[in-house]
Amino acid sequence: MFQLRGIEETGAPAREYSEIEYAAYYIAGGRSEAALAEAAKVRARVDTCNDLYGIAQGQPEEVLERGTKAPGDIPQDIAIELSKLDPGESSTALTRSNGETLVFLMLCKRTAAANAEVDRETVVSSLRQRQLQGYSEQLLENLRANARIIRQ
Repeated sequence: MFQLRGIEETGAPAREYSEIEYAAYYIAGGRSEAALAEAAKVRARVDTCNDLYGIAQGQPEEVLERGTKAPGDIPQDIAIELSKLDPGESSTALTRSNGETLVFLMLCKRTAAANAEVDRETVVSSLRQRQLQGYSEQLLENLRANARIIRQ
């Protein structure tokens, strides 16, 4: 038996990002069946943003746009669509050129604001410290297990 004192919902803290990397592959035809079919083919062939380079090979440079921007620098419609995606996911909800071009939008990665200032040396040092601490804890456990204490 237990007593319930109250029910309270707590929200998760909002995550802040310093950079968002995404790719936009433009498909002619707007929201036509042919353009949506082409987008489905692209979606089936790509797992990461780097795969889009193979799709856009041999086409004009304007067909593929990829960049890393601060959240405030991303156009609002793209930012809203990116907020719905996880890294590696894509969307075909947007169009450009008055509906004549379908946008195959893919989220590459997000960089958390807390990680923006961290450099490689700091990460390497932290990993090395964890590894050394693990070794020392293991050695102490072995010494304790092998210790023989005799009381007289």
